[in-house]
Amino acid sequence: MSGSAANDANAMRAGLKRIYDSLPDIAGGKAVAFFKMNFRRQGWVYNATLNKWVPRKGKLDPGRNILVKSGTLSRSIRITRTGKDFVAIGSDVPYAKAHNEGAQIIKRVNVRGFSRNIRGKEQQVKSFSRNMKTVIPQRQFLGESPDVYKSAEREFVRQLEEVLKSIKK
Repeated sequence: MSGSAANDANAMRAGLKRIYDSLPDIAGGKAVAFFKMNFRRQGWVYNATLNKWVPRKGKLDPGRNILVKSGTLSRSIRITRTGKDFVAIGSDVPYAKAHNEGAQIIKRVNVRGFSRNIRGKEQQVKSFSRNMKTVIPQRQFLGESPDVYKSAEREFVRQLEEVLKSIKK
Protein backbone atom coordinates (compact mmCIF):
# COMPACT_ATOMS: atom_id res chain seq x y z
CA MET A 1 0.00 0.00 0.00
CA SER A 2 1.42 3.36 -1.00
CA GLY A 3 1.76 6.27 1.43
CA SER A 4 -1.13 8.13 -0.18
CA ALA A 5 -3.45 5.11 -0.01
CA ALA A 6 -2.51 4.50 3.64
CA ASN A 7 -3.17 8.16 4.47
CA ASP A 8 -6.55 7.97 2.69
CA ALA A 9 -7.46 4.79 4.62
CA ASN A 10 -6.44 6.37 7.93
CA ALA A 11 -8.38 9.55 7.13
CA MET A 12 -11.45 7.51 6.21
CA ARG A 13 -11.14 5.41 9.37
CA ALA A 14 -10.81 8.56 11.51
CA GLY A 15 -13.77 10.23 9.78
CA LEU A 16 -15.99 7.17 10.15
CA LYS A 17 -15.04 6.80 13.83
CA ARG A 18 -15.88 10.48 14.42
CA ILE A 19 -19.30 10.01 12.80
CA TYR A 20 -19.93 6.72 14.65
CA ASP A 21 -19.05 8.29 18.01
CA SER A 22 -21.34 11.25 17.36
CA LEU A 23 -24.36 9.23 16.10
CA PRO A 24 -26.36 9.52 19.37
CA ASP A 25 -25.74 13.27 19.54
CA ILE A 26 -26.69 13.74 15.88
CA ALA A 27 -29.87 11.68 16.24
CA GLY A 28 -30.71 13.42 19.52
CA GLY A 29 -30.26 16.87 18.02
CA LYS A 30 -32.51 16.01 15.09
CA ALA A 31 -35.14 14.52 17.45
CA VAL A 32 -35.15 17.57 19.75
CA ALA A 33 -35.56 19.90 16.77
CA PHE A 34 -38.39 17.72 15.38
CA PHE A 35 -40.25 17.61 18.71
CA LYS A 36 -39.93 21.37 19.25
CA MET A 37 -41.26 21.92 15.72
CA ASN A 38 -44.48 20.13 16.78
CA PHE A 39 -45.30 23.16 18.94
CA ARG A 40 -45.13 25.42 15.87
CA ARG A 41 -47.11 22.91 13.79
CA GLN A 42 -49.72 22.55 16.56
CA GLY A 43 -49.79 18.78 16.12
CA TRP A 44 -47.91 15.48 15.90
CA VAL A 45 -46.29 14.42 12.64
CA TYR A 46 -46.23 10.70 11.88
CA ASN A 47 -45.32 9.34 8.44
CA ALA A 48 -45.38 12.90 7.05
CA THR A 49 -49.00 13.34 8.19
CA LEU A 50 -49.87 16.10 10.63
CA ASN A 51 -52.33 15.04 13.33
CA LYS A 52 -53.62 18.37 14.69
CA TRP A 53 -54.01 18.77 18.44
CA VAL A 54 -57.44 19.10 20.03
CA PRO A 55 -58.20 22.83 20.39
CA ARG A 56 -58.50 24.40 23.84
CA LYS A 57 -61.97 24.82 25.28
CA GLY A 58 -63.30 28.28 25.86
CA LYS A 59 -62.41 31.62 24.41
CA LEU A 60 -59.40 32.44 26.59
CA ASP A 61 -56.35 33.66 24.66
CA PRO A 62 -57.84 33.01 21.19
CA GLY A 63 -54.61 33.81 19.31
CA ARG A 64 -52.30 31.78 21.55
CA ASN A 65 -50.91 28.46 20.32
CA ILE A 66 -52.03 25.26 22.03
CA LEU A 67 -49.68 24.06 24.81
CA VAL A 68 -47.86 27.40 24.76
CA LYS A 69 -48.35 29.99 27.46
CA SER A 70 -44.86 30.78 28.72
CA GLY A 71 -42.88 28.44 26.42
CA THR A 72 -41.55 26.41 29.37
CA LEU A 73 -42.80 23.06 28.03
CA SER A 74 -41.30 23.52 24.57
CA ARG A 75 -37.98 24.78 25.96
CA SER A 76 -37.77 21.83 28.37
CA ILE A 77 -37.38 19.24 25.59
CA ARG A 78 -33.79 18.00 25.58
CA ILE A 79 -31.51 14.99 25.42
CA THR A 80 -31.85 13.31 28.81
CA ARG A 81 -29.52 10.32 28.37
CA THR A 82 -27.11 9.00 25.75
CA GLY A 83 -25.08 5.87 25.31
CA LYS A 84 -22.99 4.36 22.55
CA ASP A 85 -26.08 3.08 20.75
CA PHE A 86 -29.03 5.05 22.12
CA VAL A 87 -30.35 8.50 22.90
CA ALA A 88 -33.31 9.44 25.12
CA ILE A 89 -35.26 12.67 24.72
CA GLY A 90 -37.52 14.00 27.45
CA SER A 91 -38.77 16.87 29.55
CA ASP A 92 -38.45 17.62 33.24
CA VAL A 93 -41.67 19.64 33.37
CA PRO A 94 -44.16 17.88 35.70
CA TYR A 95 -47.17 18.30 33.39
CA ALA A 96 -45.39 17.15 30.19
CA LYS A 97 -46.50 13.51 30.51
CA ALA A 98 -50.15 14.47 31.10
CA HIS A 99 -50.22 16.56 27.91
CA ASN A 100 -48.22 14.10 25.81
CA GLU A 101 -50.27 11.02 26.79
CA GLY A 102 -53.53 12.57 27.97
CA ALA A 103 -54.77 12.29 31.54
CA GLN A 104 -57.78 12.20 33.77
CA ILE A 105 -57.23 13.98 37.07
CA ILE A 106 -59.66 13.56 39.97
CA LYS A 107 -59.11 16.01 42.77
CA ARG A 108 -60.99 16.32 46.07
CA VAL A 109 -61.88 19.97 46.74
CA ASN A 110 -63.44 21.61 49.78
CA VAL A 111 -66.14 24.20 49.19
CA ARG A 112 -66.69 26.78 51.94
CA GLY A 113 -70.17 27.58 53.16
CA PHE A 114 -71.91 30.51 51.49
CA SER A 115 -75.31 32.13 51.12
CA ARG A 116 -77.29 32.52 47.92
CA ASN A 117 -80.52 34.14 46.81
CA ILE A 118 -83.15 31.95 45.18
CA ARG A 119 -86.38 33.70 44.14
CA GLY A 120 -85.75 36.49 46.63
CA LYS A 121 -85.17 34.10 49.51
CA GLU A 122 -81.70 33.83 51.07
CA GLN A 123 -80.41 30.31 51.65
CA GLN A 124 -77.37 29.17 53.59
CA VAL A 125 -75.26 26.44 51.98
CA LYS A 126 -73.10 24.40 54.34
CA SER A 127 -69.48 23.67 53.49
CA PHE A 128 -68.93 20.40 51.67
CA SER A 129 -66.37 18.39 49.68
CA ARG A 130 -66.63 17.07 46.18
CA ASN A 131 -64.53 15.29 43.57
CA MET A 132 -63.65 17.37 40.53
CA LYS A 133 -62.68 15.56 37.36
CA THR A 134 -60.40 17.21 34.80
CA VAL A 135 -59.73 15.56 31.46
CA ILE A 136 -56.58 16.59 29.61
CA PRO A 137 -56.75 15.41 25.99
CA GLN A 138 -53.70 13.78 24.44
CA ARG A 139 -51.61 16.31 22.54
CA GLN A 140 -48.55 14.28 21.65
CA PHE A 141 -45.34 16.17 21.03
CA LEU A 142 -42.75 13.48 22.02
CA GLY A 143 -42.47 9.87 20.88
CA GLU A 144 -41.23 7.56 18.19
CA SER A 145 -41.84 8.71 14.65
CA PRO A 146 -40.43 7.41 11.35
CA ASP A 147 -39.96 11.06 10.38
CA VAL A 148 -37.35 11.51 13.14
CA TYR A 149 -35.46 8.43 11.91
CA LYS A 150 -35.53 9.69 8.32
CA SER A 151 -34.22 13.09 9.38
CA ALA A 152 -31.36 11.55 11.38
CA GLU A 153 -30.57 9.15 8.52
CA ARG A 154 -30.33 12.03 6.04
CA GLU A 155 -27.87 13.78 8.37
CA PHE A 156 -25.75 10.61 8.72
CA VAL A 157 -25.61 10.20 4.95
CA ARG A 158 -24.67 13.86 4.52
CA GLN A 159 -21.79 13.50 6.99
CA LEU A 160 -20.61 10.25 5.35
CA GLU A 161 -20.58 11.97 1.97
CA GLU A 162 -18.47 14.78 3.48
CA VAL A 163 -15.91 12.25 4.73
CA LEU A 164 -15.77 10.54 1.34
CA LYS A 165 -15.41 13.85 -0.51
CA SER A 166 -12.58 14.99 1.74
CA ILE A 167 -10.65 11.78 0.99
CA LYS A 168 -11.11 12.05 -2.81
CA LYS A 169 -9.45 15.48 -2.87
